[in-house]
Amino acid sequence: MNFLNPWFLIGAVAVAVPIIIHLVRREQAKRVRFPSLMFLRRIPQKSVRRRRLRDLLLLALRCLALLLVVLAFARPFIRSDAQSSSHDQGQNMVILLDTSYSMQYGNRFERARERARSLIASASPKDRIALIAFSQGYEIVRPLSLDRRAILNDLASLTPTLNATNYVQALRGAESVLQGIAGQDNVVALISDFQAAGWNKPDDPFALKAEIIPVDVANSDSSNLACVEVGVDPVVYTSKYESKLRAKLTHFSDQPQSVRIKLKLNDRVIEETTARLDGNASQVVEFTEFTLLEGSNRGTIEVEGDSFPLDNRFFFTIDKTEPLAILCLESAPGESFYLQQALAVSQNNPYALTVNSAGRVSPADLEKAGVIILNNIDRLDGAIVARLQRWVERGGGLIMVAGRRVDANGFNQTFSDLAPANLEHNVTSGDGAFEFLARLDTKHPVFAPFAEARSSNFSTARFYGYSQAIPKESCLVLARLTSGDPVILERSVGAGRVLLFASSLDTSWNDLPLSPMYVPLVHQMLRYLHPVEARGWFTLGDTCRIPEIASEASIPIDSPSEKRLTADDSLSSDGTLFTARENGFYRLRYPRRERYVAVNLNFRESDFRKLDVDEFIGAFSGDGRAETAMAQAGPESEILDNQEPGRKLWWPLLIAALVLFVLESVWAGRLRTVRQ
Repeated sequence: MNFLNPWFLIGAVAVAVPIIIHLVRREQAKRVRFPSLMFLRRIPQKSVRRRRLRDLLLLALRCLALLLVVLAFARPFIRSDAQSSSHDQGQNMVILLDTSYSMQYGNRFERARERARSLIASASPKDRIALIAFSQGYEIVRPLSLDRRAILNDLASLTPTLNATNYVQALRGAESVLQGIAGQDNVVALISDFQAAGWNKPDDPFALKAEIIPVDVANSDSSNLACVEVGVDPVVYTSKYESKLRAKLTHFSDQPQSVRIKLKLNDRVIEETTARLDGNASQVVEFTEFTLLEGSNRGTIEVEGDSFPLDNRFFFTIDKTEPLAILCLESAPGESFYLQQALAVSQNNPYALTVNSAGRVSPADLEKAGVIILNNIDRLDGAIVARLQRWVERGGGLIMVAGRRVDANGFNQTFSDLAPANLEHNVTSGDGAFEFLARLDTKHPVFAPFAEARSSNFSTARFYGYSQAIPKESCLVLARLTSGDPVILERSVGAGRVLLFASSLDTSWNDLPLSPMYVPLVHQMLRYLHPVEARGWFTLGDTCRIPEIASEASIPIDSPSEKRLTADDSLSSDGTLFTARENGFYRLRYPRRERYVAVNLNFRESDFRKLDVDEFIGAFSGDGRAETAMAQAGPESEILDNQEPGRKLWWPLLIAALVLFVLESVWAGRLRTVRQ
């Protein structure tokens, strides 16, 4: 016989209570009425007699009933033959301990650690125990081991992380530990707060060859509120932020709540406001018209009035910088009118366009530009062409427009080392005939945003003329007309890129400038030639690319906790990437300036709504059954209570005790009646 709760056997001392009661004899004094005690002297009388137990049958009933109650609470059971064999050999128990940041709510993590200690203490000496800490991934802290002291030390060293939860990863960790071990002796204790956000149901379930026992440590009254998203322009080209900065607050509770929201910029409070959120609802709070410093600005949205402050801050950055200088050389005045309009449509305009004639350009003009556009240019001074080629080879971006004023022979001679193609002759359609863009390379970055049919409406643009281009070797064709002739081509020259548009940027050869696709196409070509690496914020666990690393190698990076990153923790060996493992601001120390990278928590972990544990365990149990044991008595009973029902003895013992209490009551009443 074995006991689930052997410590309750201490209660057997309660059997002494009926014996003590039976030993205490109270003599009933005989009352005699007497007129006065005035003339009587009080004389103390000592009486010593041997105490004897009376009503032995009643005493036995009471003692036996109390003993049965104590045994019932100790939960005795008899193992079956299979279980006895398993017990002799020992079980394999894997303890999965949730270390996600939601476990920092209240005392969840301490409760989880205490449950794990109880599991370890209640295990048989022959049981092998493994400890796995999990959040978004898993860490095998201790493989299957008989060393209880080492496991307890490992357990004491664990602390909650800042990561979200992934229960599938946790079970994968248990699977790796139990790989190759027979399933009948395997038990997996999953200790967590069981958030619904921790299980993505589309993930393919798998049959874990072990009995999964969930141990829930969540508070019944959990509530939370967080700023889960901020919509912000990561790069601004004016001194004042004139767009709308939108902070999305989400309330994960049934009761409405009022909170105060602060916008901080570079550690200074810029604006404060209040909001009242309904239960299980979201609300957007807007901020605008605030001044920025030159360079990288650190922004924070802070929420006050919530009981769980860990997720009450959202970090972001805004880079205040100068717009990209674009130099457009045209062959005749007015040819770049539509181009100028396309680059002036944004309030926060990222481009500063300068239009000049081909004969007035200087080498200094080329060096100042980020992107150069040759609009209908077929000849340039040889020195300028040589300077232009060196500029492209160093990483510059060039757009060549072969419109109706371009002479094919002159173009081919002047730009033989730059152009992606040789021009043959001009092709024009007569009698109202036209062509349109038929084949686009939507895998290329220029056309990738237009991959969806709803975003790609280039078929409305009609082309009446174009320059027939013969692609050079290693040239990419990005777009073709219905005739099959290429109209947009690309060539790499050194570290730079050259795009050729074999038609016009005005309406002389097509009506593309009148199409809604003209502006996004021009902007996309410029972004491709001069990409701006800017994100307002990252999420914990993301890989962040260090911008401008090519020009300034070995940039020191400090984490939000002021720790210098090295290749031993989260920095790549070449120093171009790092993994975000803390929330807050990473500081990139360039020689002449500092730049910041904002990292936030994964805010799906802020949603404390509960997982359907039966459904989850059933999806991963080897036999398809969900063994849920959310008992409050402790994890050891949760594990061992899943023995064969026919072997449990506590229930019949409790019934027998109840029967004895009834008999005792009847017998005591009968004795009382006889004595009266």
